[in-house]
Amino acid sequence: MKRKLFYKSSLKVLCLVILFCMSQILPVMNFYEPSEINVIVETVKGSTLQEQIYSVLPSCVYVEVEKTGIDWSGEPTILRWSASGVIVSEDGLILTAGHVVDEATKITVRLNDGRKFEAIEWQKENYTDLGLIKIDSDNLPAILLGDSDQEFLGNQVFIIGCPFGEKLYNTVTTGIVSGLKRDIDFFGEKLMIQVDSQAWPGNSGGGLFNLKGELIWVVVGSMRGYDGISLCVPSNIAKLMINAYNSEQDIVKAK
Repeated sequence: MKRKLFYKSSLKVLCLVILFCMSQILPVMNFYEPSEINVIVETVKGSTLQEQIYSVLPSCVYVEVEKTGIDWSGEPTILRWSASGVIVSEDGLILTAGHVVDEATKITVRLNDGRKFEAIEWQKENYTDLGLIKIDSDNLPAILLGDSDQEFLGNQVFIIGCPFGEKLYNTVTTGIVSGLKRDIDFFGEKLMIQVDSQAWPGNSGGGLFNLKGELIWVVVGSMRGYDGISLCVPSNIAKLMINAYNSEQDIVKAK
């Protein structure tokens, strides 16, 4: 009789131990259930930065440029370059960097929805490294150009572009405004803005946005040998060039 009671008591203790262990393991297992993961994703979507990134993505484009060059043997050849741009009007006007369109023989633009257009016109502004591309389309998601004079040191910003080509289409990097009124002769006669958001080959012409989802600068290059330093042309200068284009003036004199 005593032995049976001992067995029953031991069995009860064992059951309690098993129940305790299960109570510790099940919450960990349930952490990986899809329903829990969905809750975490919904929380992230509420962030201001992420909302603004998704709001401007449809206005960002990939640009492929063909130029005539010389190969290693001295023979003429077609050179292809990758770059970025931002739609600034519903009828297909795209803002980019001037060196992107300079001496181009053919330009192809890929929109965020996957459609591709061959550019019908492109121009470069000579006083800054800015350029314009025109495609034949309408009802496009044009970006809102902000007031670059209202941006200050330390403001959080983000860049959207296509580093190293189409495979890394619409890559997002974040940073802050780290320098104002930089006078870099190579990029033109206007004052540049410095940010610590990394730009790579292919980012040229891409947009730099504030947390309102406004285009405030255009990426034109980076300092070679200095990782994490990108240089941009202010949106207020870009507005002058766009206004000159819309007025059918020669944009090479816009300043």
